[in-house]
Order: sequence, then C-alpha cells, then structure tokens
Amino acid sequence: MNHSVSDPFTVFTKIEVICQVSNEVTPEPLNVSAFLCRSEKGDKPSLTVPHSFVGENSSTLCKVKHARPAPKLSIYVANVMVNNVHQKNTFNDSSNTFTSKVEIQNPSRHWNANQMCCVRRSKVSNDSVQVCKNVTFEYPPSELIMVVHRTFESDETVQILNISCNAVNSYPQCDISWGSKLPNVRPISTESRIDIRNHSYFSFSKAVFSVTKEANRGDIFCFTRCGTLKTYLLRTYNFSFPSMYQVLFVLYFIVNLQSKDYTCLCISVYS
Repeated sequence: MNHSVSDPFTVFTKIEVICQVSNEVTPEPLNVSAFLCRSEKGDKPSLTVPHSFVGENSSTLCKVKHARPAPKLSIYVANVMVNNVHQKNTFNDSSNTFTSKVEIQNPSRHWNANQMCCVRRSKVSNDSVQVCKNVTFEYPPSELIMVVHRTFESDETVQILNISCNAVNSYPQCDISWGSKLPNVRPISTESRIDIRNHSYFSFSKAVFSVTKEANRGDIFCFTRCGTLKTYLLRTYNFSFPSMYQVLFVLYFIVNLQSKDYTCLCISVYS
C-alpha cells in the first residue's frame, strides 16, 4: 500500500538501545538510552527527460525509490538549482521505504544545450548522489520579419522586388522558402545564411523577383520549415502596378516642373 506523507520522518523504524555505565564510585548504574533508526539511502536517482523538449510544455522527472527517510531531491541546470518545484513523498507499507519525486512541468528554452542533473541528498548523512543528462529544446522562431525594396523599370511595366525574410531565435535551424499563388511568379535569385547565437539559430534569406505588368497584382510569401516542428510562420507581400492615370500624372508633373508652369495641368490630369 502506498500513501503520501507530509513529513518523511514520521514513518521510521526505531529500536531503543540502553547503555549502562557503573564503577566503584557510583553506587547506582548510570543508564543512557537512545533510539537507533534504520535508514536506507535508496536507489540511484533517475532522471526522465524527453529526447527533445518541444516548446515549453514538456515535463521532466527526478525520482528516487526505496529510501528511508525520504531524501531531499533537487534539479540543477547548468549548475544552477531550479526553484519553485514541489517534492512528493510516497510511503510503501510493504517495504517501509519512500518513493520521492520532483517534476518540472514548464521547462525554459534557455536550458537548451545545457546539462540537467537530478541530485539526491540524504537527510541522515548529508551525502549526495546525482545523475545528469544533456537537454535539447525544439522551438519555432519567435518572429519572421519581411522587408521589401521595390524599383520600377523605365517603362513602368516591370517591377524588381528585393525581399528579405529573417527567422529569429529558433532551434533547430529553419529553412526559409518562397512562393506565390501565381504560377509565373518565381524568384530569379536567392541567397541565405544561418547565424548561431546563444545556442539558437537565426535564419536569413533574400530573394529577387521580376514581376511584369501582365500579372497586374498578386502576392509573394515566405515561410519557415524547422526540422520536425509542425508549426511554421508565414509572411505575405501583395504587389500591384500603378494605374494609367497615376503614371500620366507623374510624367506630366515632371514636365511642368521643368517649365515652371504646372499648377493647372497637374490638377486636371490627376483628376
């Protein structure tokens, strides 16, 4: 039968021992009594962690069986003790020993590529035993940033779009892909690079598009693929060509600026 106890010392095997001392000077023997308590260090601590933490919703478990009294358990990451964890002690009536465990429900992505240790410390001898494992986190980028620089050819029928997409702070590294709903809109060149900062990846991709006026309007998007992660980020840019009235307005406006007589002509063409 197993049951939880709040005080690990309440269930303890105790044997009373009496020591009797006498000599010629002492007429009555001196009796001193004490209790001998049977203790067991328990099994080696076990640390259960997933092969790779996915996001910050995974859990880890530090556990010790067959100990008496219940030891003090701690979890360390990069030699720093994790705070705000609760230890649960369960007593087994058949073996008269405790099973103790500490569980972390919300690990931090900042622990990525560090060592996590489960430490068992005896409350009787104060000695400690630990078992450690390397931990890895997988998390999507915190942000996907798109920047667009647009230029026109001289006849206004072709747009040159220089677009960059940057995936910030992910693990593992992310590949950035490009696409459009229009079948004839494809990049004429791309380049990419990966930076590593504090065990996180920063992915950068640049693409150049040449869009003709036949397309008139459409979209260009970039999106991320990050290892086995099922989540992805998407950013879209909607392009269009200026109307004929807007083009004529610009041309006439320039001509009249050169002749310094533009007020009436400007307004009439734009309207």
